[in-house]
Amino acid sequence: MLGGAVVMALLSPPALLRRGARLLDIGIVLTLAAIAVQLVPLAPDLRQAASPFAAFIERQSVMGAAAAAAQVRPISIVPDATAIALAIDAALAAIFWSTQRALRRGGVRWLARTVATIGLVTAAVGIVHHLNLVPGLDGLWPVMRRELRPWGPFVNRNDFAGWLLLASGLTLGYIVARLEAHHHDDEALDVDRAFDATGTRLALALCVMSAAVMVSLSRSGLLGAAVGLAMFFAMGRGRLAPVRRKPLAVALVAIVAIGVVFANVGALSMRLQIAMSEGMVGRLSEWRQTWPMVVDFWRAGVGVGAYARVMTLYQTSTRLITIAHADNEPLQLAAEGGVLVGVPALLMLVGFVATAARRMRADRSRLFWIRAGALSGLAAIAAQNFVEMTLRVPATGLLAVVLAAVAVHDRG
Repeated sequence: MLGGAVVMALLSPPALLRRGARLLDIGIVLTLAAIAVQLVPLAPDLRQAASPFAAFIERQSVMGAAAAAAQVRPISIVPDATAIALAIDAALAAIFWSTQRALRRGGVRWLARTVATIGLVTAAVGIVHHLNLVPGLDGLWPVMRRELRPWGPFVNRNDFAGWLLLASGLTLGYIVARLEAHHHDDEALDVDRAFDATGTRLALALCVMSAAVMVSLSRSGLLGAAVGLAMFFAMGRGRLAPVRRKPLAVALVAIVAIGVVFANVGALSMRLQIAMSEGMVGRLSEWRQTWPMVVDFWRAGVGVGAYARVMTLYQTSTRLITIAHADNEPLQLAAEGGVLVGVPALLMLVGFVATAARRMRADRSRLFWIRAGALSGLAAIAAQNFVEMTLRVPATGLLAVVLAAVAVHDRG
């Protein structure tokens, strides 16, 4: 991904601080700068002022003796992890800016078709690989335990569902854009015109991806899917001709119904019941154990990427299972970044929402629907990451920034 970011930057040089997106770009730059500050070596007194509990945590850790003896240390308790996080985030930022620049010359429809095709293949391969012994796929993506098979390139059901939520949102937006492009406002839907070769392939991809989310039995995936569909309908209701609002609602329900047909309804029902009885109890326990870390490191955080290492000293539940992540992206960001990273990250989020809303209002073309699909996918993954951490998967983060670029790109 780092190599790809460099290539993209050379082919489509990022353009920052463009009119209408300055706040967003400033937020991105400040967020990267704040993470970089966590890696700056500081004198002991200055570090103590910025992060009073850092030295104490290092003294308690397995590698604490050497760390505590150092005269100069960065804010991050695990600098290597923070450096990797900074490199990945910088690459994602470069890809976001380069994609925006490239889309000014066109290619939004091609990008949507490509994502839909990749989603179709990924969904099918993921289901087959999880349910069956496939020597070639098992060699490519090894099975760690017999009872815990991966979903193609994804380690678990939630990561698999999270990536598909993004791809499904963009695909849905492109399908509606094509339907609108082929019909006037006062026309009813012509099935033959709507489902040509491309339309059929897109519909197949959307159905297979929706079915895959259901088959995965990911509760957070289902939550995200519900939020994404609601977001898409809310954004598009005012722009859709009255004669086609009801068909759109029926189509969205049909997509869900197709997914349910392929799902194990009994297992899905059981997992949803467990979510109410045990799932949220476990999440709340993780959040309660994480909160003291947030309080202790509210100024500058423990270092982006350092949560898992530091959490070993805050965990009070059974040690048979280690808490490697907070299962809540905002909470973990608060623990890892504190005010230092949290404030520019919030500025970046506000800038993105403002820019996306401005672009949506100004776009009177059929591309409005592709933007809406991208935003619905982002809303879905955001909802999922209030109870999961799927955005930390590089492939999911990559697709998320591509969808963000689709949503806010300026057509020039």
